Amino acid sequence: MQVKSRDYQLDIWRAIAIIAVVFYHSFLFLEYYSLVPETYVLLNKALFPVLLPPFFALSGMLHAKSLQLSWRDLFRQRIAPLLYLMAIWTVIRWVYFGYVQDNVRTPEEGKDLMQFVWMWVKPNTGLWFLWVLAIYLVVAKLVLSVPKVIVLTVAAALTLIVFGSWLVFDGIAYRNLLQYFTFYMAGVYYGRAMAQAASSKSVTVFLIAFAAYSVLFITRHLGLHLEAGLWRLLMAFTGIMWMAALASLIAKTFLKEPVGFLGRNTISVYVTHVIPIAIFSLLFAALPKTALIVYLGLPALIVLSTLSSLAIQKVAEVAGAGFLYHYPFSQKKMPGNKPAAA
Repeated sequence: MQVKSRDYQLDIWRAIAIIAVVFYHSFLFLEYYSLVPETYVLLNKALFPVLLPPFFALSGMLHAKSLQLSWRDLFRQRIAPLLYLMAIWTVIRWVYFGYVQDNVRTPEEGKDLMQFVWMWVKPNTGLWFLWVLAIYLVVAKLVLSVPKVIVLTVAAALTLIVFGSWLVFDGIAYRNLLQYFTFYMAGVYYGRAMAQAASSKSVTVFLIAFAAYSVLFITRHLGLHLEAGLWRLLMAFTGIMWMAALASLIAKTFLKEPVGFLGRNTISVYVTHVIPIAIFSLLFAALPKTALIVYLGLPALIVLSTLSSLAIQKVAEVAGAGFLYHYPFSQKKMPGNKPAAA
């Protein structure tokens, strides 16, 4: 049975979102080794506002129906798999970065057993995303009966306050917990509508949203005044829309199969990719620092770490270690290896 174009759009939207995340982490590691030219520095600044909001919007959209489940079923089907993955990959990363290779971006990872305690209350690695999603599921179900306008108003206020640095946290966990809830709930309430709008008028939505995103970035980059919180909020939502429209456009091309495959396996890439990035960036740093290495290093690292993550999952499953990626206490695989770790 053929998959409908609409389904491809969501898969590809997830793929674009995970590529953006891999780009960012690849950039951070290569930046540490002084292997990023100014072109990529500017590109990173341009993409940063839309790095994570699409993930949360997608997750909210795909969690919407699950919020109607009983608390017991919600925990078993959605929350427990997220916490399970966070626990098992915290151990894997702790062992790797503690005994094999230092994490140059988070040097403390793998150095202190207390990390296994703090991971539940204040995670300080990239796995914070799973922790935040688990909390969002609980909060979203609690506010189901609250009018949407109230929920979104409060969430948007928190986003503006944190985006604008009016409220500052030590570490990423609590900051991200507050600042991305707006996008998650927007996905819960209006995700399908946003995807449908982007799909029905793909070219128009892409051009308008991308133009708005570009104007917002340029005005900020040129130093023109726009409150930081409002600027990031607007860039995030325009970014979500051009990304959704771009996904719809790709879904109409021959690229829909390979890109859609990546989108259906975002969890594999998400939990794994930092380790291949650490390995390959160290190898790149050992090479002569030529213009070729500097300019091709980032795209090469994105491709290598993404393909390596998919390959590691495949090897794990063939070797009988599929439990590294799938919650073993349910009758089916963890929901979809789906969006953004949903």
